[in-house]
Amino acid sequence: MAGRYGVVQTLSTILVAGFTFVTIFNLIQLQSVPAWKISTSEALEGLWFQLPEKNSAGLSPLATALAAFGIIGVGATELIQYPYWCLEKGYARWAGRRDQSEEWASRARGWMKVMQWDAWVSALIYTFATVVFYLLGAAVLGRVGLNPEGTRMVRTLAEMYVPVFGPLAHTVFLFGAIAVLYSTFFVATAGHARVCADALRVFGLSSGSVKARRFWTQAFCVFFPAVALLFYAGIRAPVALILASGVMQAIMLPMLATGALYFRYRFCDPRLQPGRLWDSLLWISGIGLLLAGGWLTLSKLLPLVGIDLI
Repeated sequence: MAGRYGVVQTLSTILVAGFTFVTIFNLIQLQSVPAWKISTSEALEGLWFQLPEKNSAGLSPLATALAAFGIIGVGATELIQYPYWCLEKGYARWAGRRDQSEEWASRARGWMKVMQWDAWVSALIYTFATVVFYLLGAAVLGRVGLNPEGTRMVRTLAEMYVPVFGPLAHTVFLFGAIAVLYSTFFVATAGHARVCADALRVFGLSSGSVKARRFWTQAFCVFFPAVALLFYAGIRAPVALILASGVMQAIMLPMLATGALYFRYRFCDPRLQPGRLWDSLLWISGIGLLLAGGWLTLSKLLPLVGIDLI
């Protein structure tokens, strides 16, 4: 796997979009089955600010929600990888090297608007897709009390498609799971490989040349799948691994928020500075990420000394 940008973008888009449309179709068709239809009262009840009780295993819903916070929608990994996406897509190249000319400022403002569109459209798509999966899980798994855990996680999740697709449900979900999970794995491998290749340069372990960066990027594209295979073979607990990944990403979110604020006030070109509304939203987001990540960190560390926050 060379991790070339064009291949990553095209393949991941096709895989994720295909299964997402199948899932949307599944939810729409589910409304025509009286036994599984989601009523208006049920939808409204789900919008109240309340959490269910702890499950039979003693796992707090709040702890689960916070653990999933880092990976739902645009998580920490996506925020780290997005600048690489911009670079390889050509945003910076088309804006040109920064100078004091008004032409550069105009081009840069134009590409800033493109990135704003990226943010709004991705937020809309991720939010809509997340709601669809949540409704589907609540309508089927929640009603029959199925809990996707252990090595039966994929088989249990496939039950969400049984009311509509019948005997074909498990086959449909299997192909969908491969599409979504592989595309996620594919993109994550390419992104982490680039981050680690740059990290070697920062730590003085690589010359930082184009050739060296390409070599290390390709090397990490082999290394990370090998490590993932070892985890798969040695730790057969997919739900626990997913939540552990969510915890680590949620802990990273406050760091990313701090980094964004630091670059905003220390390195932002005066000609590109956002208005008060955008600054206010940035601070609100940063504080929200700090609270969520900080609370999750404490909830995981304090039990080690006998204190349980959740």
